[in-house]
Amino acid sequence: MSVEKFTTSHLQRLSTEIQRRNLRALLDLTVRVRLAWTSRDRPDEDVLSVLRGYPSHRLGSGIVRGVSRGGPSYKKQCPCETCGGKGSRNFWKFVIRTARHVVFNTEEAQKTEVDFFYDDENYQFDAFKTAKGLAVVWSKRDTDISDISCVTHDEVLGEKVTAAWRCLNESETRPSSQSELDLLPSCSGLPGYTALVFSHPHGQPKRVTLGDAVDREYPFVAYSAATCPGSSGAPVFLFRGSNYLPYYSPVHSGSCAASADQNGRLNNGNVW
Repeated sequence: MSVEKFTTSHLQRLSTEIQRRNLRALLDLTVRVRLAWTSRDRPDEDVLSVLRGYPSHRLGSGIVRGVSRGGPSYKKQCPCETCGGKGSRNFWKFVIRTARHVVFNTEEAQKTEVDFFYDDENYQFDAFKTAKGLAVVWSKRDTDISDISCVTHDEVLGEKVTAAWRCLNESETRPSSQSELDLLPSCSGLPGYTALVFSHPHGQPKRVTLGDAVDREYPFVAYSAATCPGSSGAPVFLFRGSNYLPYYSPVHSGSCAASADQNGRLNNGNVW
């Protein structure tokens, strides 16, 4: 479903304004990832190895995992290519968690652009708030995770992302109890486990999908929430019964071929 439908038909069901703000913040921190390069350092067994050294375009999703600010008043020089460590402007630096098969290394991160707040089909391309990728700051092959840094001088974008980040990290209230959202799936998979996915399928505006967790084989979990190309790297929230949604989530990694009911994978870390 669209972000608009989710926020008007389901988000408003939450009992407190703090819960509504927290879950909205998770939506706001979900981003689209775009890049047009495949590193020559990808190994032969990599799914994109045939594209090594080519400017191949691909799309993914991700979520903000860190926010910091710099500039002259903060005694931090901007690391972007334009400033080259000598700039006199303030900047905001974000850490984005996505899938490692989407952004493999720093070479690819430097060719990456991160789009924020692309929630509406009526948005124009030149109206997107975009940050430029800098580097891969951490990755793990086994769980298909890649954390990349990106930077912006856009004050409106910086303050808006910072506000969403603070909403989660400075609140004493967990995001929300899923039982109030009236989005319960069939619960036909792993006993009581629900999967909620925020993503940019096919690079389109942000979507919300829900399903059951249906199978587990460490370090992955299969789930029935709908996903498409472009969903790789999307945050996947696993919760059980009336438990609360976690602040941090694994990421969507790919599609399972086992059955029609198992169409997604995610790593098994950081799940409550």
